[in-house]
This record gives sequence, structure tokens and C-alpha cells, in this order.
Amino acid sequence: MLKIVTRVSVLTAALAGLVLVSPAAEAAPITYSVTLTSANQPAGTGSFTIDGGDFTGQLNEFFTPGNAAKTLLALDFDIDGRHFDLTDAIGGFAQVFFQNGNVAGFTFNAIDGGNTLISLNVGALSYIYSDFTTGHSSSGSLSAVLAPPPPSAVPEPSSLLLLGAGLAGLGLAGVGLARRGLAGRRRQAA
Repeated sequence: MLKIVTRVSVLTAALAGLVLVSPAAEAAPITYSVTLTSANQPAGTGSFTIDGGDFTGQLNEFFTPGNAAKTLLALDFDIDGRHFDLTDAIGGFAQVFFQNGNVAGFTFNAIDGGNTLISLNVGALSYIYSDFTTGHSSSGSLSAVLAPPPPSAVPEPSSLLLLGAGLAGLGLAGVGLARRGLAGRRRQAA
């Protein structure tokens, strides 16, 4: 009996150790929904996504594409039937600025096909849109809210490993109890 309990304890301790030293799950990307509001049409919508592992929510944080420390993963807008994303950024530069965990501004200037310009200005949370082909233009305010996270249906691997260790421990303990019961019956029969 002592051997079985010792084996179960060693196995459980080993599996728990694996769980404790396993790499932590990466933080999920954080997506914000953006609304471009204008007194005159056209207005628009969009979103941007930052690396959640880089976000501290403290002081000033600047997220840009390709920045290993503070990564802007995606930024896109639809306005007046036109779509803009990071590939349209003039000079490949775009930036989202947070102050104390709140969106404080953008820098994103983009040209779509040479005829349409969108400019999101840092610090002002405002935008200017001009389509030189159609003559459409607008300017207005910009607001960003945290988009609801997608539902997570798959448990993390460490949770599954912990569940497996518990079930294995219970199974081994059950085998030990069954053997002990069988040995007791044999003694009674003898």
C-alpha cells in the first residue's frame, strides 16, 4: 500500500512540476472598434489590434507595426466605400497612442490608389477624409472602444494536463484500493 501511495505521490508531483514549469500562455491580441463620426457625410468604421502581451495600461504607450516591444498588429478603416489598412499607410508608418490605458490618439495617413486620403491625427482623436476622384470629403471625431473578445471554447493545455494528472492519480489510487481489497479477500479465504 505504501508503495502505491508513494508512486501516486511521485507521479502527481512530477506532473504538477511540468505544469508549473510549462511556458505561460501568450496574451491574446486586443482589438478595439473605431467609429469615425462626422457632422457631414461620409463617416466610417474600423478597428485596430495590438499585441496584448505588450500592453501595460500604464503611462504613455505607443504601438507601431514591426515594433517588437509595442506591436500594432492591424489597423483598418472603411469610409465612403473605400477600405484602408496598414498596407496603405504612407511610408508604412502607423501608430496608436495610449495614455494611462486609454486610447489617446492615432497617427495614420494613407492614400488609396493615389486619389483618396485619410488622415488620423495623434492626440486629437480626429480624422480628415478626402476623395479627389468623387469630391467627397469629411472630417470629424474618432472614438475607440474595446471590442468584446471572441468566445474561448478550447481549454489551455496546462488545464488539460492538470486534469489528466488528477485523473491518473485517482485511477492509480483506485487500482491500489482494488488490489488491497483483493489481497484482504484472499487472506480471509485462506
